Amino acid sequence: EGEEEEEEEVVELTESELLQYLDHAENPFQVCSRLFRLSTSQPWDPSCAALTHLKEEHVAHLLERGFVVVDGFLTADVASELRSAAMEMSTSGEMRPAAELDAGEHFSDRSARSDILRFVHLGQEGRAIEGVLKRMEELQEDLRQVVHLRRRQAEYQLAHYKGNGAFYKRHRDALPCGDTNEDQRRMTIVVYTNPSWEEAQGGALRLWPPIRPTAPPNNENGVVRIHDLRLANGGAASSNGGAPNGNVVDAPHRLAVVNSNGNGNGHHADHDTLSLDSHSVDSFCSHGRFPLNLCTALPHVKLSEDENGVGVMDVAPVAGRMVVFLSGCVDHEVLPSYSDRIALTAWCQ
Repeated sequence: EGEEEEEEEVVELTESELLQYLDHAENPFQVCSRLFRLSTSQPWDPSCAALTHLKEEHVAHLLERGFVVVDGFLTADVASELRSAAMEMSTSGEMRPAAELDAGEHFSDRSARSDILRFVHLGQEGRAIEGVLKRMEELQEDLRQVVHLRRRQAEYQLAHYKGNGAFYKRHRDALPCGDTNEDQRRMTIVVYTNPSWEEAQGGALRLWPPIRPTAPPNNENGVVRIHDLRLANGGAASSNGGAPNGNVVDAPHRLAVVNSNGNGNGHHADHDTLSLDSHSVDSFCSHGRFPLNLCTALPHVKLSEDENGVGVMDVAPVAGRMVVFLSGCVDHEVLPSYSDRIALTAWCQ
């Protein structure tokens, strides 16, 4: 007579449903904030180590808001050379449609994005690309002073959004995770190369800025962690943000959430949270101690609302600009582009 085997409750969810489930269980910004080495109450100490590419106010904004926009990361000449190299890759056929990349037999969504791309690797590219990758490696050293990162090198992707309305629907780069031992995307960095940008050219990066909860969670017995997730067909849940296309939200395969806490009650959330879709422009402007004007004071960065009246920030993809955000809690979208749009993205794990 052995002990009675503990039953597991398995519920199939799409990835979009899974994100809603996790976000409702605990505010995703609060979850991802556990990755920070610093806190909003612990100011940056310049005597600890010098920052190479970020300033103290950038670090403060990242801690308080979960994202930051920085102009001048690349000079105009460097951005132009990177753009030329990417356009050459595109015209020579080295880039492939993102929607056709093989992300596993269960991936069949071809409507989430219409860009073309190529993954690039430090030490294997031409001079123009190598120079920018090395600069982004330096930036990651800045980020290591702020965020726990496991891997020494990021994954890099060059993407070309053609001027025919190419887009990437709203998505997230990773599941919300605050476990410093998990191996998944933690920080997203996007660098732009597009000169003389005008609003009619489109292609803005739309961010849904997260908001911290107003009270701590009260669901510690029901926390669902990344290692508790698995594919309904017996595989493993993706921990890198959705494989080659990076699309967590819209991938159609189904996941199983395993509740093994023995009480059969599953997950609950009776704490006070602010979900990604619960705030307007006014609420995320007024929430928190750090003003959004560090970003909105920059050219071609504006606050607006999406079709549901939810507050968003639209960031133009101007040459030299960089956007940094927490991969697991910042929803984002590339609006239709009506001019060739080149972006280099890094995912830090």
